This record gives sequence, structure tokens and C-alpha cells, in this order.
Amino acid sequence: MAMRLNIAAANAAADSTGLRAYISSTPKLKFYTGAVNGTAESDPAGTLLATVTIGAFGAASAGVISSTGGNVAAAASGTAGCWALFLSNGTTKVADGSVAETSGGDINFDETAWLLGGTVTVGTFTITIPPA
Repeated sequence: MAMRLNIAAANAAADSTGLRAYISSTPKLKFYTGAVNGTAESDPAGTLLATVTIGAFGAASAGVISSTGGNVAAAASGTAGCWALFLSNGTTKVADGSVAETSGGDINFDETAWLLGGTVTVGTFTITIPPA
């Protein structure tokens, strides 16, 4: 499944402010158990495993914006299955996608079975806005 943008984020991508400005600084990547919801408008239904604060996205290049990652201790034990990107307020959802072990997800980890207190590390996080 491909990463999806919600309506506000898609509108911001087409707007003169752009997605990078919409997301702003210190966005949150939240990881949950379970599968991605049916629409990008819905919040994930699974258990929240970890919230990683990532760096502000850099300037776009060929439709790609990138953020430095971050790390955090897992807030719960479980198997990561999906993620959602939120503005810095932690409540305004921007996008979501799948998590997989090794390959096949929108975000891949070496291990998706996480333990309470274990370190969750996100490297560079990129978003590509394909040309229309």
C-alpha cells in the first residue's frame, strides 16, 4: 500500500504554501499495531507503540522532502503495523502508511516486534509528491 495524504495535506501540496510549510518543524511519527485504516482521514485504531519526533523537512528537490529521523523508547510492546505523520501538535494527522519487517512497507524496520522501553529509531524520512 502506498503512503497517502489526507485532504488538507493534498490541498497544501497544491497550494503556494506547500507541504513542507504545512508540516512545519518537529512533526511526530506515531507507530501503531494493526493495519492502515481505510482512509487517510481516520486515526489508526491499533495500540500506540511509539511517538518519534523528527526534524523539520528540508527544501524540496525533484518533489522530495526529507527529514532527519530520531529515536525514542517504545511506550508499549507489540508488533508495528502502521504509522501516521502528525503536525508538531501531535493531533493533526497529515499522512499514514504501512510498516513492514525488512521490506514491503512504506516504512521498513529490521524488527517490527517491539518491547516496552526498547529503542525505536527512524533514519531519514522522505516524502515524495509525484508530479501531476
